[in-house]
Amino acid sequence: MRVMPAPAASRRSSRSRRRSSVARTPSRLTTLLLRQRARAGSSERLLNENHNAFDPSSRFIRICQQLRLAAILFELVAIPFLAAFHPETSRSQLIGTYACELLFCADIYVQLNTGYYENGNVLRDAKKARRKYLSSPAFAADLLALIPLSLLLPTSTTGSRSIALLEMHKLVRMWRLPALTSNLDDLYARHFESLKLTKMLGFTLLLTHFVACGRFSFGYSHPAPGEEPNHWLPHAPHEGHHSTRRQYLMSLFWAFGLLTGGFEGELPHHNVEFAFTIAVGLCGFTLFTSLCATFFLLSKCESGDAELAEARVHQFQHILAFHRVPVQLQAQAVDYLQRYHTQAEANDREAARRLCPSISVDIQVELLEATVALVPVFAGCDTLFVRAVTRLLELIALPGRIPLFRAGDHGDAMYIVHTGVLHTVVGAAHCYGHYGYVLHVISTFSGPRR
Repeated sequence: MRVMPAPAASRRSSRSRRRSSVARTPSRLTTLLLRQRARAGSSERLLNENHNAFDPSSRFIRICQQLRLAAILFELVAIPFLAAFHPETSRSQLIGTYACELLFCADIYVQLNTGYYENGNVLRDAKKARRKYLSSPAFAADLLALIPLSLLLPTSTTGSRSIALLEMHKLVRMWRLPALTSNLDDLYARHFESLKLTKMLGFTLLLTHFVACGRFSFGYSHPAPGEEPNHWLPHAPHEGHHSTRRQYLMSLFWAFGLLTGGFEGELPHHNVEFAFTIAVGLCGFTLFTSLCATFFLLSKCESGDAELAEARVHQFQHILAFHRVPVQLQAQAVDYLQRYHTQAEANDREAARRLCPSISVDIQVELLEATVALVPVFAGCDTLFVRAVTRLLELIALPGRIPLFRAGDHGDAMYIVHTGVLHTVVGAAHCYGHYGYVLHVISTFSGPRR
């Protein structure tokens, strides 16, 4: 059978197809190269930026945030209390508020010079940080709250009421509370349960304080002759019983009772009183649901997979007994398994598994960088080199009294960076397991074990 050559036109078309297909391939490679260059350029820009602002995760900024939270809570308690229960308040009674304002002036300076996070990166350029803060509504709110109206306006402005009413605009800072309290979750993560309960208790007390101050702002019941008294309002006390402590405790008792449903209270007579009572009842219902949600969250965190862990322990006990394992070793093995599946470290391990590898490596570097730097062979090495070595560490778990390697084995110069972690986690020499951080790279030279 004779094969005829293809026509010239078809050969030209096939060549053009090959040329076009070959010509398309470099365009994709070029696109990938351009993307890599863009990423490299963005990282280079981050490295070349100024670092003259405070690190937002530094210890100094964390202390400033806690001081800011304490000052805001003080003003939230003091200003409504003075406005409701001290109608003859003078400027001398607002000294604590003025001291907090000086702290807030310093806090504005700190915020002007604090870096921020953008796309997961920390930007510590002071110019950008100032531009971001000055253009945000937070700066306008902080500037508004700083105005000392009680010092600028005469005391006769409020008439017979307290001069502390002129400082009520400082309660605008209340919008910072969610962010500041969420920072506490990061700082005191080890005391998660206690922190949740403390925050819930503090919110309850603060809400009760606000309701008590609002309740007493309605005053006493002063019925005219022949008019029915308003039982929703407290009766005017006799002379000598107008103490501030008595008034505050009376209002606090009413507020706490209505919030918790301890008693219903009297029927209001006016629309404003009705609205206030309904608002307090809704706040009490919200408080109850928040409390139930908090206890449910804590119970779920405590229980975990308790039933599954208990089943594993029982099955393991039967296996050990079937194979005639000595009782002492059985106790150690069961204790190790219980700690592995029921303690808080099990939740930490599960969370670490679900993290992306880059975050896990960052956590490992943060925890072990200082330990690796103390190894004599790395003395005087650059920080970037120590970080690179720390990224190569691998966490392993082995039974107790098991040698990792012996002299003369292949890779016997491997360095054990940190051992005995279970002394701090499990806290016993009686533990069944043993943890060690070991370099994941075999040394290129031979030598004695260290």
